[in-house]
Formats: sequence, C-alpha cells, structure tokens
Amino acid sequence: MLEIKPQEVVDLCKVSNNFYKEGNVLYIEKESITYKIHNITDNSFENLQKKVFGI
Repeated sequence: MLEIKPQEVVDLCKVSNNFYKEGNVLYIEKESITYKIHNITDNSFENLQKKVFGI
C-alpha cells in the first residue's frame, strides 16, 4: 500500500482528468491510472475541492 500525504492528494487532483467520491472512497483518474483513497469523509472531500479549485 502506498502512503500519500494530504498535499500530494491535492496536487494529484489538480492534474487529474477527473476525481470523485463514492461512499467513503476517493477516486482520482489520471491518464490510464485510477487511484483509490479509502476513508474519505464528506467534510474532507469538500475541503479537497476547495483546495483544488481555489474556492
């Protein structure tokens, strides 16, 4: 299992083709790879979107 830091998740989402949340799993699609990050809460996903989109 790969250890990934919160800032790395934000950076990856910024350059991804798409990212979305289903249940408690965050999916990040970049080129032909899909990353899955488990145990994502609604609040942390909203914070991620704010950081990625600069809201």
